Amino acid sequence: MFVISSASALISANALNSATFDANKASERISTGKRINRASDDPSGLVRAMALKADISSYTKALDNINEGVSAMDKIATTLASIYDILTEMRSLADSAISETDADTITSYRDDFDQYVSDIGTLSDQVTVAGAGVMDGTPSSVTIQVGISTTSTRTFDYVNTSASTLT
Repeated sequence: MFVISSASALISANALNSATFDANKASERISTGKRINRASDDPSGLVRAMALKADISSYTKALDNINEGVSAMDKIATTLASIYDILTEMRSLADSAISETDADTITSYRDDFDQYVSDIGTLSDQVTVAGAGVMDGTPSSVTIQVGISTTSTRTFDYVNTSASTLT
């Protein structure tokens, strides 16, 4: 039995294996566009990348929450402007009715006034956020998470504009 070994052949084989490994690694990085493809590439970098990815997801959800809150506030602001217009009309109606003595005209004013109250109630009932009414007295406030920390919240108080509070 003969054992033939050549130091140069072993060195060449090791160099070929190393070059093949490096080429495969470079090819993987080029094809994925990522410097870190597995934990063995850079363990601490992978942990940091995963933490940043989780933070980005949290910020994305916080941004969604903020946008939903802004949308709800826009709905409420529009409705409050409409209610203000109705209240202005009601005041004008009340000013006109003060000096009236005719019973039929007073009744007509009351009917108009009741219709305005009904319109306000309808407007209040139509404003919903996530399926729940927000101006009808159901919830008094809502808390929205605006950051990635559990303490990063804002609370918004709602106004009860239902017809029952106006009469």
